[in-house]
Amino acid sequence: MPDPKYFKGKNGLSAKKIFDSRNKYNKFAYAPFLGEENLISLIDSHETILYGLVDKDFSPIQPKKERLSSYKNPDGSVFYALDFVVDSFINFVSAYNLGIATGKASSAAGDLSAISVKKAKPDTSPFLKKQIDSISKEYINKIYKTQDIRNIITVRDFLDHYMKFLLEKAVTTTITYSSFITSKYNDLNFNGLCLDISDASYSIDKEKVEKIINNKNFSYYRDTAKSFGFLISKKYPFKLIANLNSPQMRDRICVCAQEYSNGLDANNIDQILETYYEHPFEEDLNYLFNFLQISYNNLANKFPRQLQASIREGCLIKKQYFRKVLSLSEFKNILDDNLLLSFYIKIKNIESKLNFTEDSVQSIIMTAIDIKNEKDLQSALVYINSKFRMPSQVYGSLAAKNYYNTVPDANMNEVIRNSRFNRYKIF
Repeated sequence: MPDPKYFKGKNGLSAKKIFDSRNKYNKFAYAPFLGEENLISLIDSHETILYGLVDKDFSPIQPKKERLSSYKNPDGSVFYALDFVVDSFINFVSAYNLGIATGKASSAAGDLSAISVKKAKPDTSPFLKKQIDSISKEYINKIYKTQDIRNIITVRDFLDHYMKFLLEKAVTTTITYSSFITSKYNDLNFNGLCLDISDASYSIDKEKVEKIINNKNFSYYRDTAKSFGFLISKKYPFKLIANLNSPQMRDRICVCAQEYSNGLDANNIDQILETYYEHPFEEDLNYLFNFLQISYNNLANKFPRQLQASIREGCLIKKQYFRKVLSLSEFKNILDDNLLLSFYIKIKNIESKLNFTEDSVQSIIMTAIDIKNEKDLQSALVYINSKFRMPSQVYGSLAAKNYYNTVPDANMNEVIRNSRFNRYKIF
């Protein structure tokens, strides 16, 4: 077994040290299982990092709430994942415990003795709220320090000024909800396909080797998981991942999706995704609206009054303005759908790293508004998403580079479709 002390990778190291240490982990942590790499998922590779977070067109997706089920640990703690994942996990635990009872595995194997869920699909609400509050606080501090606050009297003043600030922030962080889904700030477990069975550190390689990979039950844990349609992450060996290509997992999908059984083809990934996932378009706009309203109200609460002074005919004139905290309906009357769509498109252009020209952005805005007026808001959002759906991650992947080198005249859509981007056959 590899010596855990050899693996020194953890957050906080210098760039060179972290690169060298992670490289050692990738090369040597699984040395005892040489030739068995097919039993370990490569979910952490560049092409698969968005597994269960995007559809075939790279549009962000999220699990449907009605397709989530709860799993209750013996200690009473409750976790959530997609129904077929929970179902498969229950069967996995039963089989695993039977193996321990019959001597196939040890009952004294630390984290791989009594299997339970330590982490599953996260509730992203606390993070998103924290993000809004953090960016809002940064903005308020900035305009107070620069005295720009003196020029922000009306809500429209705020919106114009705040949007410029958000466009600057969008270069380095996510603003919209859909961009958050595919960003580094989100957790892969958000896809509803993953369950962590240990509290071992994500960052400390030594712990992964010591607690999981060198565990006497590791081979049994790995093989039993596979027999129920799960594979483990190479990077995080305590993470079970539902393999949508596994016959066992697909059988369980059909059992859980009984209301779709007449029309659901277990061999059709697109149908499975349509059954269990949805696009967060409407939530995108609602989140942005809340982002703007909360930020304005934070400003109004902190600085409810604004004194402006001017010189008129040699006299000092002082005038006091009041910033009022606004309800949802009051804010909605000021920030109509057209203005919100305009803000949304401008932010998506920055977040996507596609960097359309100003003229192109304006054209997208006008087209989106026309579609909204002629059809509905949902149709407009579908159109907008089609323009900004390709995440920036794909540009740096080896597969995209290799294909682009061979077909230099191809556009990015062709690069995506023809390169090794198959998020459903990754195992």
